This record gives sequence, structure tokens and C-alpha cells, in this order.
Amino acid sequence: MSQWMVLALMPIYLVTGCGDLEPEMQDTRTVILKMDFHGKSSSRSSSSVSASELSQYNTHLILALPSSENLTSSYKNFHSSFAKELMNTADNKVRLEIPLNTQMKIFAFLFKENYSMSELFPGVREVGYYGKSQSFSIGTQTNNLSLGITLIQVPGTGIDTGGGTDNTAPTASVKADTITSSGNAVVQSTETGTAYLVKNTVSVSNNFTSITGAADSQWNSVAISLANTDTNLPATGLADGTYKVYAVDAAANLSSPSSNSVTVATTMSDFTSPTASVTSATITSSGNAVVQSTETGTAYLVKNTVSVNNNFTSITGAADNQWNSVAISLANTDTNLPATGLADGIYKVYAVDAAGNISSPSSNSVTVATTVVDNITISSSASDNASVAFGQSYQYQLATSGTYSGTITYSLSNHPDGMTISSSGLVEWTPNKASQITTHTNITITPTTASGYVLTQTYDLTVTGTCAPGNVLGLWSGDQRTSTDSTKYLGNISAYTDNASSGDVCGSNGNTDCTAANNYNKHNNSVDLTHGPTPTATTGNVFFYNQYDNTTHLYLFYMFGVKNNSSAADTIKIDIFTDNNSSTDDVVVADDNSNEIDIQSSGCGSSATCYKGRHSYNSGKTDGGVIGPFSGTNFRIFVDLGGTSTIDGSSTLTLGNLVSFKYYSKDGSSITLGGAVDNFTVGYKTSIDCSN
Repeated sequence: MSQWMVLALMPIYLVTGCGDLEPEMQDTRTVILKMDFHGKSSSRSSSSVSASELSQYNTHLILALPSSENLTSSYKNFHSSFAKELMNTADNKVRLEIPLNTQMKIFAFLFKENYSMSELFPGVREVGYYGKSQSFSIGTQTNNLSLGITLIQVPGTGIDTGGGTDNTAPTASVKADTITSSGNAVVQSTETGTAYLVKNTVSVSNNFTSITGAADSQWNSVAISLANTDTNLPATGLADGTYKVYAVDAAANLSSPSSNSVTVATTMSDFTSPTASVTSATITSSGNAVVQSTETGTAYLVKNTVSVNNNFTSITGAADNQWNSVAISLANTDTNLPATGLADGIYKVYAVDAAGNISSPSSNSVTVATTVVDNITISSSASDNASVAFGQSYQYQLATSGTYSGTITYSLSNHPDGMTISSSGLVEWTPNKASQITTHTNITITPTTASGYVLTQTYDLTVTGTCAPGNVLGLWSGDQRTSTDSTKYLGNISAYTDNASSGDVCGSNGNTDCTAANNYNKHNNSVDLTHGPTPTATTGNVFFYNQYDNTTHLYLFYMFGVKNNSSAADTIKIDIFTDNNSSTDDVVVADDNSNEIDIQSSGCGSSATCYKGRHSYNSGKTDGGVIGPFSGTNFRIFVDLGGTSTIDGSSTLTLGNLVSFKYYSKDGSSITLGGAVDNFTVGYKTSIDCSN
């Protein structure tokens, strides 16, 4: 058990030139030490002495000894002393005259009986607790000082609880481990008492004082309050080495050393080698190998003719044109390793970690060649995709095979207006002019390697269909609000337009001006479209509409069910998000009421505007809404059909009993999304011009 005592140094007298002192003690100082008992935890022990137990100790012997002294419970076993006094138990103070500028320690010994100094010396009395401070010294300018003393109970001196004599030693154990001095050994004892972590160079006899008498850096202790229970024993202040654990019970019986041991090491050793990898490639000496290591450190690109042993110096000792290196600052991350100055040949990669462990060579290799001969061909055929419907998007990905240096650049020639090719060789185009409804011959794609090697592919592309003026929108699966993934592209749809030749009228009786709301023509709690597709009862029906005299402003129409049809009652829950709209969109039609499709003031995330569609309708009825207007060339509309609503965080989005959403186009075509698509994005693509 242990207790901290804070020693407060207070300047009282300064005495110099005392003739009866030893030469090194000629300058002394009389100080008063205030012994402040409290339960502050110790770096060498985790328990404390209760105040009630301390009150049973009536004599406190305080010694000031040279720092070389190292006493245990034998309070008389010192060679020389600076001062020794008894503490006044009334105010916990003791007056000592100690030398200036001299390293010393304060030792404390507690006795249960009331003893005078003459009864302690030269006699021998039983010590209950003992302890010592760290080394310190004072000077003429030292005004106060706090020191901690860890009190250690002398086994067998506690309160007698009756019973026979205990002569059975406990058994100590420790979990084998390697730790630093800031770590803990995990120990156990079969009895309560104290466990000691002791360096194996300490000679331990049958008495625990052979442990506590050793240097502080050779042992630490902890109180065992629960038998057979893991207890952390701090390694604070211990020197590097191998340590065993001993246990002492309340009767002072000392165990044998633990069978396992703990190694204390200031720096933990790392003996695990990293793993090196490289992306297979053929590069010139001006290129880079793309390497990785599973640990930070250094990667080496080494020619396979270099003999590499277990030390990286076998690499760095080779000729400069046989190896290069790069620092690895992020593990498992592609890092460019320059091939500058390397001779032609095959190279492997080795990795060395911070502890100097070297990896095995990478499984893949890199070939360094002063000149890389391009051996490349076009492996795809444009003739497999030789036609496109007017107003629809055309895509063709040119593919190559073989070896080449650097990257490939792509160009188009003799191509129709608006056709583009990306840096990866993807050709895209949407025919949007009447004059483009023809066969476009000798479209030429030219890929060129970094070394100037040129390939060409020439093909014809036929545009089919007839021209119908209007706006074309693109449709993608998934969330494509911020970018568009060409692999998710589903197709184009064209917007419906009212008919100027019919007098620009809408409504069931053709008696109202055409607007988005009048085109929806809601009456009797159902939709009755004037311009638009013929919807089905089994799908969600979606299309876009614009007025013939305002083609720049489009409206999103969606509806469920068919009026006077045998379609069953249903409940639909969808979320709609809009972005990059040059106009301000809002709910134009809410069928049946405004609560079923409503613009939201929160929950839109990164989107500018969002809507909750919560629709219910009876059999033979319809439901739906109109949102708009949308203008500009960058607007995106994302419709979420499945999962949990991100707007309210609780609704489960569903199409009810409907099989999917179906998009309708003015040209009579349609795109059915299918049940596997639970969200989609639609956005402006182009406009159709039939005047040229």
C-alpha cells in the first residue's frame, strides 16, 4: 500500500559557517517540512493508505540522507545522515537543518507506538510503513518545494484479524509481453498483497526487502486488492531488460518468480517486412514506375541483375544506373518512382520500412527501354453501331490493344456538327438538325501515341427518323446531379408541345389557353391530358411539356393511374430534387391536394429545391403533379423511388403496386426504367431545329 506525502519547504533560518559540520555541509539551512497526507496516486503503485489507518501510527521518523543511501524498512541501516527528527503529530511538521546545494533524499518511517528519539536509537523498533522521496537539493533562493513520498507497508504489520499463522506463499503470474516504460505489465497473485515487477539481474532472497533494496530502475510494485484478477503494474521509470513478477501476501510470504516474463524496451522492435508492388508497364527512362508499399519508408526500383540480400545496402551499393528510389509517405498508395538514369532492362521493386526491414521483390516487374516500339491496333468496330435515331444520343467507345509508350490522343475529322470525342476515345453526338437526317460517310477517328504512331478508323453513320422540333432531354439511371456517367445513360426523350395550328387551346372542351396547368386539365380528381402520351395504369407515367410559343421553359409532368380505368387504388411515395435551373421551379399542379406534392423548406441536402410526393388514389382515379418551369442548358432533376427518404429521414419510398416508371417522348418512343432502377436523373440535352 502507498500514500503520498507532500513536503512543503518553508524558509525559517539560514545558518552559515557551522564549525562542527563536515566540510561539504558548511552551508546549511533550517527548514520546516509540512507532511501533508493525501491519496494522490503514485507512479509506482495504484493504491492508497486510508486516513483511519494512518491515524494508528503515532511516531513518524524523518531522515535527511545523502541521495546515495537506499533504505527499506531497516531505518538504522544508513552510513551517514544530514538530519533526523520526529514529526510533530499535532501539526504534521518537522524541523530539519539540511545542507545547501547537496543532493539528498527524505526518508519516512511510521511506528504504531509512541517512541522518543532515544527509544528508536540505538534500539530497534518495528516499522509499519516506510518510504523515500526522489533526490533533490535546495539553494539560498529556494523558497518552497513539494516532494512526494510513496509509503510502503511492511508485510505482516497490518491489523491483526486473528487466526493461525500464514506460512503459505502466494503464486505470481504475468502475461508475457514486450512493453515500453510507459506501458503496463498485466499481473496476478493468488492472494491479496503486493506484486513486484523485478529485473532478472536483481538477486531476490526469501525476503521482499531484497527487492525494495534494489535500485529504483530495477523494480516497481502494485497493490493486489483482488486475488486471481488481472492488475496493471506500471513500468514507469524501469530500465530496459527482462522482468519477472513476485507476489507478497499480507503475512509477508514471498512467492517464487513468475514462470513468464515481460521485456521492457525503450523502443519497440519491428521485425515485420513490408510488401512491395508495382504496376506492370514498359517505360522509358523519362517515365515513372507506379509503386506501392504496405508501410511507409522507401521503395527501390532495382534491376533484376542486382543480387539483393537481406539488407537494403545491397541495393544502394549497386551502380547508380541499376536502381532508383522514392520515399513512401502513404502506405498502400500509388507513388511514382522515376526511372531517370536507369539502364534498359527488367526491374523489380523492393520496399524498406522505417525499422530497416526489407521486403521480398515485387511479383510484377517494369521494363525500362530507351525506345519503346509501339505495337498497337484498334480492337473495336464502329460499324457495329452504324445508325442512330434522330434526336437520340449516339455513343461509340474506340478500343485499342497492344503496347505503346505514354498516352494516346484522339481526334475526329469529317464528322457531323456537334459530334465530339473524349480523351478516352468516347464518341458522342445527338443529331438535332433536319439536315442531319442522312448517312454521314467517312467519319474518321485518329488515335496517336506519344511517340507519334498514328492509327485511323473510318466508318459511316446513318441518322434515321423525321424531324419534330422541340427540346431533347437525356435520361440516366442513378444520381447524376453533379456529373453524368456515360455508362448510366438510358437514352433521350423529346418534350411535348401544344399545337399552334389548333388555336393553342387546351382543356377537355378545348376552351382554355394552353398552359402547363390547363394541359394537365385536372377535373373530378383526375388528370385529363390535352397534349401528351396515352398513360398506362401499371406504370408511373412521366413526360416533359412546353408551350409552342415558349420553348425555353419546360415542365415535368408525372401521373399514376388512368381515369375511368380498372386500375387499382394505390399509394406512391417519391422524392424529387432539382438543380441548376435558370428559372425558379415550384408546384404548378397538385393532384389531388397540395399536401400530396409540396415544395420543402429543408431536407434538400446539396440541391437547390426538393419536393415530397406522397400520393394516394382510388381505383379508376389518377394522381400526380406538375413541377416547373425549367430553363437553361444545365438543369438536372433527380427522382428517388426507393429506400428511405433523405428529405424527412423516415418515409419508405415506393411505387406501390406499379411495376416501374415509364418516360414518354413526343416522337412516340418511350423508355421503361424497369423495376431494378430505384432512382434516375433527367436533364437538358439539346433542342431540335427543323429549319435547316
